[in-house]
Amino acid sequence: MRQNRVRFMSLLLLTLISIGWTYAQTLVTGKVLDKELKSPIVGASVSTGQGATLKGTTTDAEGNFKLEVPRNATLTIRSVGYVSYTHKLSATTRTYALGTIYLVEDAVSLGQVEVIASIVPKDRKVPVPVSNISLAQIESKAFNTEFPELLKSTPSVYVTRSGGGFGDSRIMMRGFDTNNLGVLINGVPVNDMENGRVYWSNWAGLNDVSSLVQVQRGLGASRLGISSVGGTINIVTKNVDAKKGGSVYTGIGNDQYVKYGFSISTGLMDNGWAVTASGATSYGDGYVKGTDFRGWSYFLNLSKKINEDHTLSFTAFGAPQWHNQRSARHTQEQYAEHPDKERMNLEYGYLNGGVYSARHNFYHKPQLSLNHLWRIDERSSLSTAVYASIANGGGRRVDGKIEKVGGKTVRYTNWIEAYRGKLDPIAKRTASGLVDWESIFAANAAEGDKGSKVILANSVNNHQWYGILSTYRNRLDEQFTITAGVDGRLYKGDHYKQVYDLLGGVNYQNQLLKNQIDAGKTFLKPGDIFDYHNIGEVVWGGAFAQGEFTSDEFDAFLSGSLTYQGYRYLVPDGYNEANYKKLAADIRDRAASDRVNFMPFSIKAGASYKFLDYNNVFVNAGYFTRAPHFGGTFLNYSAEINKNLTNEKILTAELGYGFTNEYVRVNLNGYYTKWNDRFLRRSSVLDTRQYFNFRGLNAQHMGVELEAEARPVDELRLNAMISWGDWRWGGKTLFDVYDESQTKVGDGEINLKGVHVGNSAQFTAAFGFDWEVFSKLHLRGNVNYFGKNYADFEPTNRLSKKGGEIEVYTGDAWKMPDYTLVDLSVSYNFELYKGMTATIFGGVNNLFNTRYIADATDGVKVDSNNVRTGEDALVWYGFGRTWQMGMRVNF
Repeated sequence: MRQNRVRFMSLLLLTLISIGWTYAQTLVTGKVLDKELKSPIVGASVSTGQGATLKGTTTDAEGNFKLEVPRNATLTIRSVGYVSYTHKLSATTRTYALGTIYLVEDAVSLGQVEVIASIVPKDRKVPVPVSNISLAQIESKAFNTEFPELLKSTPSVYVTRSGGGFGDSRIMMRGFDTNNLGVLINGVPVNDMENGRVYWSNWAGLNDVSSLVQVQRGLGASRLGISSVGGTINIVTKNVDAKKGGSVYTGIGNDQYVKYGFSISTGLMDNGWAVTASGATSYGDGYVKGTDFRGWSYFLNLSKKINEDHTLSFTAFGAPQWHNQRSARHTQEQYAEHPDKERMNLEYGYLNGGVYSARHNFYHKPQLSLNHLWRIDERSSLSTAVYASIANGGGRRVDGKIEKVGGKTVRYTNWIEAYRGKLDPIAKRTASGLVDWESIFAANAAEGDKGSKVILANSVNNHQWYGILSTYRNRLDEQFTITAGVDGRLYKGDHYKQVYDLLGGVNYQNQLLKNQIDAGKTFLKPGDIFDYHNIGEVVWGGAFAQGEFTSDEFDAFLSGSLTYQGYRYLVPDGYNEANYKKLAADIRDRAASDRVNFMPFSIKAGASYKFLDYNNVFVNAGYFTRAPHFGGTFLNYSAEINKNLTNEKILTAELGYGFTNEYVRVNLNGYYTKWNDRFLRRSSVLDTRQYFNFRGLNAQHMGVELEAEARPVDELRLNAMISWGDWRWGGKTLFDVYDESQTKVGDGEINLKGVHVGNSAQFTAAFGFDWEVFSKLHLRGNVNYFGKNYADFEPTNRLSKKGGEIEVYTGDAWKMPDYTLVDLSVSYNFELYKGMTATIFGGVNNLFNTRYIADATDGVKVDSNNVRTGEDALVWYGFGRTWQMGMRVNF
């Protein structure tokens, strides 16, 4: 009887709550159109709330929407490239028809960003596969998460934390690393001009200032002549919002992680000005032992709408930081035997009561840009961005003498370093296995005037980079649009090694100065430059053009680019102070090169066809050439030009299908990419520490990707993806071998046919949800599966030295174990005061503390079937369970 009363009271309570909920809600309907074109805007977000608690829906293929919201709520409609629309409801009925809402292009700053960055709308008028990460998703996932990890649920994307240091994450897309991806911030390319890499520690503040991230896989929509073999990552910063208000936030996480920051914006004021500023700082001990860090970030945007035709926007952004690192990988057995397990780091110890690491990175790469948008008339516009980046910083490394002792070669760097994961018997370690700095200081001091046997040096990489991007766009009529522009860049990189810490000694005398006259009198002190000092100059000039056809059902484009890239290598006259002039002639002759010129080009085309209202198919194809990176152009770290190089050649094609309505969005596509004449430079695993240049490498990447989103009810958003790839190296390639003094000591040929591309999972799947459990309380979860992941074969890891001959190992790379990760987060929004809200959030990554190998370098041990076992593979484990929690106040 009592149970029946309890059930009755529970049912009555639920009924009353339901009645109250229903009474307090209003069903809003409407239609969103482009004001100028009068065409539907597909995928526009319609929502209430802000930040991590956005509740809403998106417009369908006809621009229609319906959303149940609290009465008297404020409704906001947003779409990439348009000014946001805000409407305060005053509904007194159960339904409310908002009618037709016309959005206008955002004149504050997104106009030029959209033109230069080539942002693709959700209706896929440009036929390329696209994934978007919205502001709400960024704010709900980004705390205590590095920027690349925001993309880990994207098809064919693989992200790891590498050695575990702050900002040391890496990202692969369709099997290609950032050297071969295009990364743009507000349309400005940020890939390194010499090697194409993106160092994410330089952009640690992106999580705090991004409003949209768009991943374009494959050819991408960018018209620039950038080397986006695998895809393009477009990042649009918050200055485009130009919405009045701001926020302050703070939070904590695992391993003493602390972060706090602010953001504030005036919105577009009556005088035409808009100002947005933000700043943040974070610090912690790091998940991997001995990887403590400190980072800052700042962002400023000043925009001025001069009149209806002209808008100026100035942006300054930077993220100075320092962090300790872990560079050495180890075998699975070595991790298992160490008390720190997968957090093991053998490159640090304690000195004067604090962590002192042999591996340390420090850098500051501010970027300044001035954008001008000129609306020439109703159909044409000219968008120009002038930008500059002046960077300073580098990384700490171990340097030491090499001597013959008792007939054996002794490398004193082994006092500190673990070579190929193993400690040398001469390693100086404390009882707990850490670097024994005090013992090293004492040993160096005992050498007296002979100088330190081992020191710490900084490898410094400063650069100055100036550029201009200008894009003209003309909508000839309702169907044809042409876009053309220029891309100019000047780059100068200054690279040298500099004595940092003598570790107790009085000077340092290095064998790499052996070719200097009177080398024995070369006593180096902290701040002295040695070993190398070179300057890389890059001149870049490109032109691009694209024609587009658009109709209700059919869209097509044809684009091309032609780029001049000129490289020059030189050594400054003042290298190593006065000692440079004492260099022997064979070294001095390497001091300057002629300019090496390349003329890569690209041509790509695509088309899409929309049918039966909600369906579309697309196809694209392209062929482009790419200049070798700077490091492959010059041999032996000198001005000697590699005469065997040629432009690398890439052919790619793609076919896809999409379905979109107000409840579901599904995209399916398949791709094929062929890459010929690729150049690679790698260090070997040989005990003699040699270096290899591989030329003429070929690779083939193909696969299938499926991505889906669904909103079965307003309170629940689901997303899923699955991708399968087959990425392999192919054919024979030639290599040249160099010793530590950069003297050629041999050459050979290796057959890589069928070997899988490594360290990028070729089979991935993900499922996620965002559930508003009740008003303003959101629960989010993600499950990610990674399989078919092979060790990085690093061509030289198939070579060994036996009896003076190079032996070539065959067979595929080691296949790492598959793994699945589960992440969970929660947030709750509430009102603090009129016009001021707060969000409390928390989350756990790798909820079940799964132990998994994220990165590996191939070994040589095989079983009876000649399959690699992975026993001697050098690996990094991924992070175990991590957590974060914090609070954000919006005003």
